Amino acid sequence: MSYDLYFVKSKKLTLENVDEFLADDASESDEHFISKALMKEIRETLENNGLSFKTCEGEAGDSWELNFETYQVSMFHSQIAISLPYWDINSSDTIGNEVKLISKGLFEKGFTGCDPQTSKFYTDLAAFSTEVNQINEQVNEHFAPAGTNRESRKAWRLIKLGIVFALVVLLIRFLASLIG
Repeated sequence: MSYDLYFVKSKKLTLENVDEFLADDASESDEHFISKALMKEIRETLENNGLSFKTCEGEAGDSWELNFETYQVSMFHSQIAISLPYWDINSSDTIGNEVKLISKGLFEKGFTGCDPQTSKFYTDLAAFSTEVNQINEQVNEHFAPAGTNRESRKAWRLIKLGIVFALVVLLIRFLASLIG
């Protein structure tokens, strides 16, 4: 499973028409068509921004995958998709900043972001960044080892204190039975 974000080269996305825009059969006459030249430009921009990935071109030359270490960006004629598997590393600040950098470039080129998990659309980096931060917090909390959040640490501290207290009482009784 992964957390997926879609970007379409249109400002006209709605809940009612998003599936039409995400269809894989966009043609050059469609206003949201993403040309090979634009895909190449996006890839070069990401490289120039210091992002590291391997590029795989589709067999027909009409799609590209940018494979980062733990996630990927797929570019088609109808959409660009960022797919982040649900791993703790993908909720790190480093990956979050990379996703924001990728998204910033797409917003600047007139794309609209679509988060199908929340049914939200984004046209600017500010609102998108806030959402990415919230998602990362939720994923981090999910992957956090037991006892890492404040309530869990407090509960474990009380349990440990109770165990120490019980052991002290037992030790005192044991020593009293030896003496008496």
